[in-house]
Amino acid sequence: MSLRAGGEARPPQSRIGTHPTTPSDMPGDLPAELWLRIVYLIPDDHYASLFWVNRAFYQLATERKYRHLVLDNDRPSAVLAKLERIEYTPVSPLVKSISFYPRAIRSACLRSSRGLQKIPRKAIHRDWPASFRVISLETSQFAIPEDVTLADRLLTGLSGLQNVDELTIEWMMASTPEISFCFPLMAALFQSLGQQLTTLALHMGLDQICQLAETGPVLGSLQELSLHVGRSELSEIRPEDATRNQEKLASFINGLSPTLRKLSLSSSDHVRLEPPNLDLVFLPHLRSLSFHLPFDSHHVTNPQGSNSFLKAHTSITELSLIPCHCCKKPPKPQLMGADEWLQGVFSGVKFEELRTLELGLNPLGGESRVPPVARFIGNVVTNLSCLTITGALISVEDLDVVLRPFTQNGNTPPKKVVLEVHVLSRQVLETIFKALPNLGTLDLTYRWVSKAGNCDEEMFVQDLEGRVYPGCNLKELFVRCSHSNDLGRWASQKAILRSIPSLATGPHS
Repeated sequence: MSLRAGGEARPPQSRIGTHPTTPSDMPGDLPAELWLRIVYLIPDDHYASLFWVNRAFYQLATERKYRHLVLDNDRPSAVLAKLERIEYTPVSPLVKSISFYPRAIRSACLRSSRGLQKIPRKAIHRDWPASFRVISLETSQFAIPEDVTLADRLLTGLSGLQNVDELTIEWMMASTPEISFCFPLMAALFQSLGQQLTTLALHMGLDQICQLAETGPVLGSLQELSLHVGRSELSEIRPEDATRNQEKLASFINGLSPTLRKLSLSSSDHVRLEPPNLDLVFLPHLRSLSFHLPFDSHHVTNPQGSNSFLKAHTSITELSLIPCHCCKKPPKPQLMGADEWLQGVFSGVKFEELRTLELGLNPLGGESRVPPVARFIGNVVTNLSCLTITGALISVEDLDVVLRPFTQNGNTPPKKVVLEVHVLSRQVLETIFKALPNLGTLDLTYRWVSKAGNCDEEMFVQDLEGRVYPGCNLKELFVRCSHSNDLGRWASQKAILRSIPSLATGPHS
């Protein structure tokens, strides 16, 4: 449900390029620009029907169909079919992004080689590393070597895509037999496309990311880098190797400092990345930072290193802190308490230009569902536009602990808050209104009403009966239940509307 007070509903800004379309080309009486925005919201699986509307819709549907190339099929015929498509001249300029799965491509090359004569074959594409130019069966460690001819054709097709600026590589759980083929293939891919990339996402093990970074990919235009560190089937890494990997990773990221604007570090494994091993330099153009890794006194034992990095980048406008994979404290005593560690990390840090902040809760156990950084960071944010809390807040006390620091020390509270609570109750609403009286927009998701495991709307409505919150200046309210079979808790939502005068005065109340 959406409740809005004042103003008009505006359609989202169009992300579609300019098209030579006149009002007469479009059906109905709506302006052409509005039709283009409507078309943009249509799901991919319904896009085929647009081919038959008119020429303008045909152009939009064609761009949508070919803008993203996914290479995740291990059948040679499927790979060849996609190659034939992108080699077709009218289609090639439409491809803007690629998702590349090295394991699937290697499997396709292995399948393709089964019917080939077992003789040495030469890799002819110019972007292959010199050490991979000639592959012989005598030196290969595989019973069935890969079809280099298919890989050559793939690289030739991809190198002809001049408008690709976004690349995602996903290679989780890498195994030893894949290394000798997949790394040269990725090195050749970077050699072909690296200079034109503005966005790169790598989903693989830390040792594979570092090994790939050592190949020296040319990324002179890269603005957005996302590194998601996953598990590896390779042997356990020694502590000294883990330290060396972090140093290699830092060197790779630091080499992108002239152009990098957005950096995201995350993990699906319990990975520790921290200074001084991960020694990142000043990134002068950095505006967005995402850190989805363990971030507490147990996992980041050097708060001074983190403090130096944060103080150098207080001009960022977007920050996402989700300290995932938190665990319980070890039996031995910690060298530094949580409060002392927080003071060390955020000493002298003031995010005066930060506009969007995402805070993650701890759903995996540990001491508290609200991690220490989520309790403290509101003290160093001065003028926030939007606060998003990821994860469901169970208690009213936790809700108050997270929100209250944003109004202390002369800080301007956020204008918009997006959060989820386990139970929607009067106490939840009053906590939000008391902590953030000047809140303009609230996006609230709930699981239950009145008490856990129940949706007792009658009790909730009775609890709000006759209550009015004149000090609340809310102008826009979104309320929804997270249940997939939710039919709309209209009684509860209307009761909320009656209790907030500022919502009842607008034309969209």
